[in-house]
Amino acid sequence: MAYARFADEYRGSERLDGDSPLLEAWLTALSLRHYFGQGFALDLTLPAGTIRVEPGDEQPTRRLSGFGDLELGAGYDFAALWGAGGYNPSLTLHAGLGLPTGRQATLGEEGGSVPPNILALGYGAYSGSAELRLTQFVSRYLGVSPNVSLRAPFGASEAGLRSGGTYVVGADALVVPTSYLVVSLGALLQSRTHSEEQFEGRVLNSGGTGIFATGAVNVRANQRVALGVGGRLPLSTYAYGQQISESFSLFASVSVSFGGASDEDEDEHEHGAEHEHGAEHEHGAEHGAEHEHGAEREHGAAKTAARGDVSDAATGGVSFALDKTLTPGKITVVDFWADWCHPCKHIAARLAELAASHRELAVRRVEVPDFDAPVAREHLPKVSSLPQLWIFDAAGKRRAVVTTEAAMEREITRLLGEQRARD
Repeated sequence: MAYARFADEYRGSERLDGDSPLLEAWLTALSLRHYFGQGFALDLTLPAGTIRVEPGDEQPTRRLSGFGDLELGAGYDFAALWGAGGYNPSLTLHAGLGLPTGRQATLGEEGGSVPPNILALGYGAYSGSAELRLTQFVSRYLGVSPNVSLRAPFGASEAGLRSGGTYVVGADALVVPTSYLVVSLGALLQSRTHSEEQFEGRVLNSGGTGIFATGAVNVRANQRVALGVGGRLPLSTYAYGQQISESFSLFASVSVSFGGASDEDEDEHEHGAEHEHGAEHEHGAEHGAEHEHGAEREHGAAKTAARGDVSDAATGGVSFALDKTLTPGKITVVDFWADWCHPCKHIAARLAELAASHRELAVRRVEVPDFDAPVAREHLPKVSSLPQLWIFDAAGKRRAVVTTEAAMEREITRLLGEQRARD
């Protein structure tokens, strides 16, 4: 949910004093996201809200309420190619298609100080969006996240108005004092192009550029629920023509994950939840934080895990004795995982299924909270990313070290075939 206030009037970069119009926007968005594994996700977002305008000059207050543009989105995290977590970078690409469900309004005479690209819930037209974000941790507690995004309509709304596109370049510094808290501080440059009316042409008082300071705090209450608050404040504004501009924006978010393991089995089988390190602040349907509601692994994995030989070899970062972990006569997979490792979750679910289907397979999980923990210093001294899976044959010889789900399945299938051939 987001609140935005537009109360400052600018002519170019000059702020004007006097009785300026006031625009307030309360916006919210419900977003559903499903992760398919291997870095792919699909999402559906429905924004809605209310915009209230006090024009001044004894004109009556106006309101615009309704839904914004329904958006279908798809994302891919390229970290699936090289392994997520540790000091490996995460590079995500998200693209969206907006549908013409949004509403727009006009106020006063043409060329007024309340531009049509502000007085709108979405574009009311088909639109496209794309965002590319890099996240790189330089230490256990500190990371950086530069990003670039764009959003623009493909045509005009039913009212004959084609809003300008929005282009953003930004960067955030991420501070992670604990695994349950993420603080982000950053800045962004936003540019909006002129809007156009079907018959009158370019709307002179529309669009502009601005530099904003941003901040957010995200807290993971438990494995299922995360909360976030934040906002942004303009540092520099340049308006095309004369128009009101953003004074500040505030937002709050609630993120809920569902599906997967039951609460009873959560501690044993849930290996992490994805953290949101930022939120999108563009006005219209773009205000607000992104809500995560996607199930992150296959339903029923916890139940099948109970029938397989799956157990913890070490938790909390403590070390373990490898020779006592291996199961004689069985193929043993030592799964090094972490709470912050997204691919680890999919691998854990698949290992549980394989162990339930094959009595010759044993899975031993080892938690690695960070690479300064004793277990990492002893067993993974030259490793800086997870997942890491050690696969041993029935004789206790290590036959493979893999980092992806596909490689894991390939090696386990090969060793199962060899063992059955001998038997």
